Amino acid sequence: MKAALRAVRESAAAGYADDLLRGVNLRPDQLRELDRLIGRWSALLRLLPGDAPPRSAAETALGLLLAARAASGPGARPGDRAEALRLLRRADATGAEPTVAARLALLSLLVPERVLLERAGSPEEILWAAFAFGRSGSEGPHAPAPDLAEACGVLGRLASAPLPPPLRQRLDRTRDRLELVRRVFSSEMTLEDLRRVLPLVPGHALPASHGYWQPPQPAAGAGQTGPPGRAQEEGEPELGALLRDPAGRADPERLERLATRIRAALHALPPDAPAARRARLDLAAALSHAGRLSGALQDGEAADELRRAVENDLAGLPGRSRPGTDLAVSRALHETARAERGLGGSALPGLIDELTRLHETLPADDVRRHQVALALGNALVRHGHLTGDADLRRAGCRRLREAIEVDWPLPGPYLPLLRAYVLALLAEIDPDAGAALLDEAVAATHGALAAWRVYPDKECALRRQLGRALLTAAERDRDPQRLEQAIAELTRARALAAASGRGGLHEALALLAQAHATRSRLPHSPGDGTPRTPAEATARARADVDAALKAGRAALAELAAEVLLQLGAGHGLERARQGAGHALSLARFAAAERRGREFFEVLETGRAMVLRAAAVSRNVPHLLTAAGHPALAGEWRQAEHRGLLRPRPAMELLGPNAPPGPSIPSTLRRRALAALGAGTGRGVAALVVSPTLGQLAKAVTAAGVDALVYLVPGAAHLPGHALLVRPGNPPAVLTLPRLTLTDPAPRAYLAAAAARSRLGPDAGAARREAAEERWRRALGELCDWAWPAAIGPLLERIAPRAAGPRTAGPHAPPQAAPRALPRIVLIPCDRLGLVPWHAARTRPRTGAAGFRYACEEAVFSHAPSGADFLRAAARPRLPLAGRQVLVADPELSLVWSAIEVEALRAAYYPAAQCYGELPGSPADVPGTPEEVLAALPGGAAPPPGLIHLACHALAGPGPARSALRLAGGELSVARILDHPNAGPPGAAGPLVVLGACETDLSTQDHDEALTLATALVARGASDVVGSRWATRDGATAVMMSVFHHCLTAEGLAPADALRAAQLWMLDPGRRPPAPLADPLLRREATRSDLNQPHLWAAFTHQGNPAPAG
Repeated sequence: MKAALRAVRESAAAGYADDLLRGVNLRPDQLRELDRLIGRWSALLRLLPGDAPPRSAAETALGLLLAARAASGPGARPGDRAEALRLLRRADATGAEPTVAARLALLSLLVPERVLLERAGSPEEILWAAFAFGRSGSEGPHAPAPDLAEACGVLGRLASAPLPPPLRQRLDRTRDRLELVRRVFSSEMTLEDLRRVLPLVPGHALPASHGYWQPPQPAAGAGQTGPPGRAQEEGEPELGALLRDPAGRADPERLERLATRIRAALHALPPDAPAARRARLDLAAALSHAGRLSGALQDGEAADELRRAVENDLAGLPGRSRPGTDLAVSRALHETARAERGLGGSALPGLIDELTRLHETLPADDVRRHQVALALGNALVRHGHLTGDADLRRAGCRRLREAIEVDWPLPGPYLPLLRAYVLALLAEIDPDAGAALLDEAVAATHGALAAWRVYPDKECALRRQLGRALLTAAERDRDPQRLEQAIAELTRARALAAASGRGGLHEALALLAQAHATRSRLPHSPGDGTPRTPAEATARARADVDAALKAGRAALAELAAEVLLQLGAGHGLERARQGAGHALSLARFAAAERRGREFFEVLETGRAMVLRAAAVSRNVPHLLTAAGHPALAGEWRQAEHRGLLRPRPAMELLGPNAPPGPSIPSTLRRRALAALGAGTGRGVAALVVSPTLGQLAKAVTAAGVDALVYLVPGAAHLPGHALLVRPGNPPAVLTLPRLTLTDPAPRAYLAAAAARSRLGPDAGAARREAAEERWRRALGELCDWAWPAAIGPLLERIAPRAAGPRTAGPHAPPQAAPRALPRIVLIPCDRLGLVPWHAARTRPRTGAAGFRYACEEAVFSHAPSGADFLRAAARPRLPLAGRQVLVADPELSLVWSAIEVEALRAAYYPAAQCYGELPGSPADVPGTPEEVLAALPGGAAPPPGLIHLACHALAGPGPARSALRLAGGELSVARILDHPNAGPPGAAGPLVVLGACETDLSTQDHDEALTLATALVARGASDVVGSRWATRDGATAVMMSVFHHCLTAEGLAPADALRAAQLWMLDPGRRPPAPLADPLLRREATRSDLNQPHLWAAFTHQGNPAPAG
């Protein structure tokens, strides 16, 4: 019997074990033989007593056979693997013969074949598969799998076994990989471990900060291309080449492939399986890394959505009262980053409470405590900044200080680099910081950088933060020595950012521009590094002015590249917000230095970035084809059709039912822009061509415009300025001392308008009336201020002022010799865009009662930027006599909306299509957002000549969220701009009239000039009339009726028709147009208060400013 046992062990069973390690597939006849042998050995074991000496050998043989069948695929039976594991583990523990075969079979059951048999592909893919195995069945994203330690032990016991050389080499590689995984998950990792895994393993497995550095190495030898101390090896895998990249970059294409593999694995798993949660975290980490590399916010948003899904799953599991520490920290950092991007901080108070509880429950020696303290400190500081609460900021600074004061057991230089960064941050933001803290930050930063060789992008972040802290101190204390230190740090940061290609260049350039501008204004103070004579001081001040303007313009170009990369107007606006104020401050600086050309270039580069990006995006397929990339152009068109080039929820883009497309949302956009050479600020400058002053002057002449005027408010000690571009005249900069938002009139108006808009529907009548009266009074004072602040000096410069009659209008007595009115296009900067400049007023020179308004002296239009003016001025108008669309309020909550629409159809547009709800007759179309979009340029059918919308509108908390309320939903600015289709370049566009409230108003991000009106012009409308504030419906309906009368009966262009309607409102002898037969409207037309600015001055014109004909 012993001989028989030995024969079977050494032939059949051991042979099957060898097949397991070679990955041999069994034939059907072999499977039948395997079943027969398992049956025989199972019967034999039932006969053997428990203490019989042959039993252990029989159990080993049966375990080998069961392991073979478990791995056979279709031939496997339930329970084979579990029984094989039980028997082979006993053989491994007792050393039962054949021990080597038993251990090999046990290993095949513990380790996936894609790792053990190296079937996962390239070496880095095998290592990735090893990490996936290391997490399978674990208790959380950082815990190792239960089978991992056992597999490592089995491999260790096989180390001295006599094996064939190929098998021995493969097992040694497997042991190396699994030991690496075990050390990483058990926090026993070494520097070399980290260098091997961090470019591959997603950020949730290890703190991302661990990848910020390289260990100190000897100087690199000649010819080396990688990090110091490592030579190029012939045939080394791609992963090694990635690790040797001295800039620490990751290949975006390889990152896309990695995300695609994770996504495929995720789709193959049950949605509620633990492995699916881990796959979502893996995919989230890949997306986060892609977002950090590219700066695309959609990637980061998708990652955060996936993490929240996992957090919600974990919160619902039995015994899980709250999510884990890592997810809580991740969520806090995400919400803090959203608050920093201007997306509000409503979630911060709850997160602060949660992190506070977590911080109190963690043991004092728990390494996670420093992560919680960092997240808590950041959240407190940001919440304090948003609320103006200095105590919250101080509390946040204390937490940040706590996070770096303990010598946490963290690997390598992570702690010294973190300490240096936080100290520099505290030196900038701590209200109680002094010179000693700044000196400590300087010493810590320089010490850490001297001790450790840091990747360029991480060194850039350290030096940039230190430079910001030094600059803050220099400006506060007027300290030239601190300023010299700041310029040195920021100059180095700029070079490092340009070298790394990993973002941060815009910020480094903007800070450097600010530092040079500050130094140009500091008084001459001889000393080390400063000029010693007045002549030297003058020369360096001039050089600083040049350097400030050069760096500032480069910063704006880099920011434009980041805006262009974003998917959608919302994300583009978030990125543009990072440069808010930079263009204005730089423009004021250029104006003060009498640098007119730079003043214009800065204004034009730094405005309306989102609108420019939308215009470029629509032309990308044409540009790609022209550049020799037709296949890429085809991919772009397909992605547009599938909706993959605009922001969507992560699961719509990445879920099992998602349309085919990239696994990283920004991949295609990044590839396309790179193909067009627009991956940098310089490339974008070539793609998004800003107009020159000469081009604008020609366009002004062609459009019949007398002046294109940029209005820039003053700040601090600097006055306001206007830049005038006029036909036949050189550009002129006009100083306007009163054009400042700190003047009492604009301050009072902004406060009153904010209080008025905050009133909710439950506000009482008395409170509402008080707020309305305060706002009306402030509006009158604003109109009084606007004349001397800007309009009066402009009119004096553009054309001699004439005291023409106030009553001029479509029904005023004809003048014997009417004078030609100047036509002015305004580009107001900052919150000057809230001012109704056409309602600026002054008292008549004759001493007569009443006011003389700006709209009596000129025809006004508006534009977001010079580039937008060029596009709009070149766009022909569709004839009004063609198709017309009138949109009524679908909710029937605006009493005058249906009256207005029915009156316009009866009087002027009898063949018009009506959308929305009309009490007297059914509408032609419900008027959903999709139906209104289809009527705009780029829709399925040619656009109508007129689209008039008399529905609700709302200026949202962010400009991209401003929207029209239509049937079944909202049509937002973002949706209008993100729609892939628009009218082809040069195509004629419709007139769009927005009779709704707040359709040409930005509540923030004013220099983006992003409103419903400007979005529609960008979409292809030739002219848009919109409103700056909520108006009284009856008065609006009357004025809109007169406006359409001037369009149709008088043949005026939209800008002229709007002016004529406003002058009609001012005319005390006004008479309603004859075609206007509606009795309610005719009664409204007799009201005596229609001349009040709050009833007529809200409406503005955007688009083509040319007169009719």
